[in-house]
Amino acid sequence: MTFDEIIKIRSIDILNAKIKIVRHKDNRIDINQIYETDRLKFDAYQGSQGRDVFNCDYIASFLGAENHTAKFIGLYKVNGKISEHQFFKKYPVYIFWKKFFGTAQYFYDLEKVNGFDDFIDRILINWGGGALTWVQNNIKKEIIEILPKGYVKEFRGYLELILTFNELKRLINNPSANKILHNRLTAVNGIYLITDKKTGGQYIGSTYGANGIWGRWSRYADTNGHGGNVELRRIISSQPNYRENFIFSILQTLPTGLAQQEIIEYEKLYKNKLGRKALILNRN
Repeated sequence: MTFDEIIKIRSIDILNAKIKIVRHKDNRIDINQIYETDRLKFDAYQGSQGRDVFNCDYIASFLGAENHTAKFIGLYKVNGKISEHQFFKKYPVYIFWKKFFGTAQYFYDLEKVNGFDDFIDRILINWGGGALTWVQNNIKKEIIEILPKGYVKEFRGYLELILTFNELKRLINNPSANKILHNRLTAVNGIYLITDKKTGGQYIGSTYGANGIWGRWSRYADTNGHGGNVELRRIISSQPNYRENFIFSILQTLPTGLAQQEIIEYEKLYKNKLGRKALILNRN
């Protein structure tokens, strides 16, 4: 099955339209994380370009993944070009990209097309060997996989697992779509790290419950990000969306049979190793 077949199935009205396919992957920034945590900033990134690349009716937008693959994130109608002033008015966060990359030359009014939401973050295509050619006219890309609804990411090892809060929330809410991650995180306890990517502040915690890391991290998902911790609760109570700055990772796994006091000693060890920043958010 190819991606153009999805478009034909879902939207007969645009069969004769000019459609381009784009694959966002930027070595200068983590565009995947920006997509997860700040959609307006992502939209400003996508809509401001140095060349007139979106001279078409629609763009099918993807995020670059491993091994020349790409993940579908939406179909957009190109309503035309607008001025930088109009664009800035629509996306005040564009100032971030202007400072970061310099002034763009072309600004597009992009409108997400309804009817494809159930495929967003689920369709993986084979982009082919021309990974550097991030805008292409060929939309007949092979669909490698349609992931389960609510799928987050592949498990590549405990120490490689890094989750934004939005990813954590989606993971905890969809255990059946993430069976391997669910099984792995339930099977072990451990020492984990929450990093505030905005300030660099850190929280180090430990798990010693029956459901391992999964059980403890479920508390963060169920409490809008604070997990019962005093400092995190204080921050989120005044800025509910601030939780989207939190990044969750694992420092060390420990057997579920290990005594609570032994696990707490490991937690203290990591606090000593990581120093002052590891104490900024640690008010229990």
